[in-house]
Amino acid sequence: MRITVICPHFDPDTAPTGQVITEIVRELQNLGHHIHVVTSLPWYRNHSVEDGWRGRLFATEKTSWGRITRIHPFISNKRTNLLARAIAFALFSLVTALAASIGRRTQLILAMSPPLTLAPAGWIAARRHRAPLVLNIQDVHPDAAIETGTLNDERVIGLLKRLEIFSYRKADAITVLSRDLKERLSNRVEDESKILVIPNFVDTERIYPAEKHNSYREELGVTDETVVLYAGNIGFSQPLEIVLEAAQHFAQRDDIVFVINGNGSRRPEFEAAAENYKKAVKIDPSNVETWWRLASQHINVYTNQILLPENKQEKKLGLQYVDKMIDIRPDAAVGYQIRGNADRAKSDFESAKKWYQQALEKRRATGRAASGLLGVIAHNLVFNNEFELAQKYY
Repeated sequence: MRITVICPHFDPDTAPTGQVITEIVRELQNLGHHIHVVTSLPWYRNHSVEDGWRGRLFATEKTSWGRITRIHPFISNKRTNLLARAIAFALFSLVTALAASIGRRTQLILAMSPPLTLAPAGWIAARRHRAPLVLNIQDVHPDAAIETGTLNDERVIGLLKRLEIFSYRKADAITVLSRDLKERLSNRVEDESKILVIPNFVDTERIYPAEKHNSYREELGVTDETVVLYAGNIGFSQPLEIVLEAAQHFAQRDDIVFVINGNGSRRPEFEAAAENYKKAVKIDPSNVETWWRLASQHINVYTNQILLPENKQEKKLGLQYVDKMIDIRPDAAVGYQIRGNADRAKSDFESAKKWYQQALEKRRATGRAASGLLGVIAHNLVFNNEFELAQKYY
């Protein structure tokens, strides 16, 4: 079968939906189908077209299973400008509709949403090829934007809702990720039977639980702590304030670590929090959490970790903030361990050893588990060529 896939991202773009549709295409390839993918030039990682793809409006490539047509996403460098983003989606979808409509006749159109504007693009292509349209819904729009407070203009909401209903009506089949999404859409379609629940998937041979003490924990300076991790887009549809509120609730628990790992349109908001932290320490200089957050803008502190852009990071300043933490809570191990991590990162293993030893003493004095920290100390000793001593900590 000849299939045309319309999607906002595709490998090597790093967007989560791009990874999902790339895996779907690979499975369709394994089933022997011929596929034409119409997508954007890679741009997700830095919100700009990546090196090697710039300077062109589109690019085409042939593959063993068909071909890929990549179109400029027309993105704005102003990530928070919703009007500019809407115009970009509309332009991209229009050009996508044209690209998907030309060429040999295809027997199926598979379009991914969001953005919602790709649904009518899929419908145009389906009309041209006289082929059925399958709409793959990864997130329900405009609901997501409304519920997170990103969208509140009633006229725009009304327009998008009409576009949503139009898209469902024109689709021959609609796939959603869960039963609750099917229930949400059931009263928006004429025939509920065309809504199919197909959850997203994972290749368990490639992605599987690893050892608790791993290189990522080591990079963040985490040992035995319980990690609450958010990994993904930092955008308008992700209410990450919930994560920050939870972190504040557990601020005095140094056995629980919150980590935010990702990028997106709202990342600058979280980076701007550094300024608020500076104001906070003026009000309450004894607030350990605030010094902690300030340090996390410049060095790996590992809680709610969102580093400033590299050209704005000041390692020396970050260490000064950590020193303030130690001054305020000299009995807590965390400040000493962060200092050790910072020294080890610059290959000063001898200095790191001293900081780690102090951290170990603080942990033992409070009866805290220290097995993870022992592993960190052993690694540092190996780097310092003290192999026999390292064995004792292993």
